[in-house]
Amino acid sequence: MKTGTFLMGLALVLLPGCTPAAEWREPRTAAPASSVITREEIQSVRAGNLYEVVQRLRPGWLSTRGIQNFSGRAGMIVVYQDHQRMGEVGALREIAPANVVGLRYLDATSAAMLPGIRPREIVGGAIVVVTPASGPAG
Repeated sequence: MKTGTFLMGLALVLLPGCTPAAEWREPRTAAPASSVITREEIQSVRAGNLYEVVQRLRPGWLSTRGIQNFSGRAGMIVVYQDHQRMGEVGALREIAPANVVGLRYLDATSAAMLPGIRPREIVGGAIVVVTPASGPAG
């Protein structure tokens, strides 16, 4: 029963990010969603890398301040691109904004279910980079 619940939860987290990049749907509201940075927002910022984009548009995504586990330790923010773990937030400095379709922030609970997260690893959240190569998970 626990395995089924885990798999269902994992599917709920991963399936929204598994749509092809061409099907990336941006929020239809006038105000940007706090968990998404759209292609238009990325293009509106003059930045050399995605770290600068996030720093200007959603600086809270770069910090785990206030997010702690039961031991009082703060979790790290991890970065995923094209279904692959890239590292911590510093990895955003290595990604040019030109070919990015969008960014999505996952809270600690959702990020903990991403592939590559070890069972006892403390994760404060995740930034998922969506590019044209993201396509469906294979």
